[in-house]
Amino acid sequence: METSNFKEEFERMLMSEIIPLKRGETNSPEGGELFSKLHDLVAKNVPSKLYRYRNCQEYNLDSFRDDEVYAGNPRNFNDPFDSLVCYKKEEILKNYEEALNKNWFLYMLSKINSLVEEEMRKQYPDDPIIDEVVKKMQCFNVWKGEGDEVVNQRLREAYYEGTTYGDKGIYSDKINEYLEFIGDLLDQSVESVKESCKIACFTERKDNMLMWSHYADRHSGFVLEYDIKQVVFPTSDTQPSSHPAILFPVIYSDKRLDATHIGKSLMDDFLISLKGENNSSMVLPDIFIYLKVFLNKAKCWGYENEWRLICPDSYENESVKVIMKPTAIYYGSNISSADKAKLSLLAKEKNIAEYQMAVAYYNSEYKVNVL
Repeated sequence: METSNFKEEFERMLMSEIIPLKRGETNSPEGGELFSKLHDLVAKNVPSKLYRYRNCQEYNLDSFRDDEVYAGNPRNFNDPFDSLVCYKKEEILKNYEEALNKNWFLYMLSKINSLVEEEMRKQYPDDPIIDEVVKKMQCFNVWKGEGDEVVNQRLREAYYEGTTYGDKGIYSDKINEYLEFIGDLLDQSVESVKESCKIACFTERKDNMLMWSHYADRHSGFVLEYDIKQVVFPTSDTQPSSHPAILFPVIYSDKRLDATHIGKSLMDDFLISLKGENNSSMVLPDIFIYLKVFLNKAKCWGYENEWRLICPDSYENESVKVIMKPTAIYYGSNISSADKAKLSLLAKEKNIAEYQMAVAYYNSEYKVNVL
């Protein structure tokens, strides 16, 4: 399959499916089937060689020596939108505000009142003031046999007229407090998504002028070539010292991935948990949402022809290593003789091919060539 057709097919397969993980399930049969299809498609179409641009910092030389590729935190990448989930925050908050109905709020308030009363009576068992405090608290505790008419009346008093707890009304205040809290949760989740996986970036091209400038210290670094098929979905069983990783091509798009439906569902589940219930039918509305977020980038980055080695379940690590021996090294056209000598010594020990990049002085094209 041609590269462009393969990538279009990959994007269609991944982005058109929304497969939930239901409560009580550790995995999804439908998700496993789709993952296998994606795996097979990638395995058949992955380029025979992929490349990594590096500068000559000591840690990059050490990684080359030890056949290590480090997958890093997307938070440190040069694209501020990288792996940044997109929510329509106001839409989610509106949905959440509607869910904060009178029954839920008053139910939660009654539970809080009971806990507070219990704690106060433990700490001040003989204090007569406690009875008066409890009485004031229980003016909103309507879950003890009082009817809907009373509920509505007290809700109106709390929301519109204010109470002894404040001029604005306790319900109004609490709703705003909860919405602010949920808004903060959403803000935190946008950044926390980046922490869940670590990523190593590869490209299909070794002669890209911009990438030599951006990632290889203005052509003074080097590029490593890898036979990437050796790491397509490796397992820790086959490489004990290597973190498990999956390899997929980046999807370039004009629009960010909209995960508003995910945010709504997660907030609904959070609301249910606050009520002390456990009847939500799903844990995650789309088991591929993280993969979709990590693989979607703006079209302006399309020149990089990027592939990503994604290392899941790595929250606690700033970076993780994958063992990969390169098959060749390409020296930048501006590399120093000292750096080249160090790298060449390592390349000879590994018995891999060495190539020198050079500016073609007498060529009408803007390109660097392999000597």
